Amino acid sequence: MTEHIDKNYVRRYISQARATKNPDLRNNYLYRAGTQMELDCLDCDGNDQLSPEQQRAVFAAADKLLGVSVTNPDNEHRPWLVMSATPEGFRQIARYRFRNDAEAHAQKLKRLCPTGYFTAAFEKPKVSSR
Repeated sequence: MTEHIDKNYVRRYISQARATKNPDLRNNYLYRAGTQMELDCLDCDGNDQLSPEQQRAVFAAADKLLGVSVTNPDNEHRPWLVMSATPEGFRQIARYRFRNDAEAHAQKLKRLCPTGYFTAAFEKPKVSSR
């Protein structure tokens, strides 16, 4: 079943659904991702007004398909941080999965703002005791 699903398509629309605050756009993005995954809970009739249960089902199916939780609030799959120094302390700017991405972002920020201090750091994943 999953061999003919375009994972990049699903990933793109799930990310867009997470990023938008417009409920009509979110429904449209989730409908597109859900029909690509051929979910039983969605009718392929062009009606993109999804119930909250259908929305949760699309997010859960996407998480399972992609193997990495795109809805994970703890960022446990993105342990590399780009941080800047401020008078109040360090401030997190971005999170990355890979070290080279975080270091490249920090270097770009240093070029844009030479007087600022930017660094890439590793945050040890939290171990849950479930």
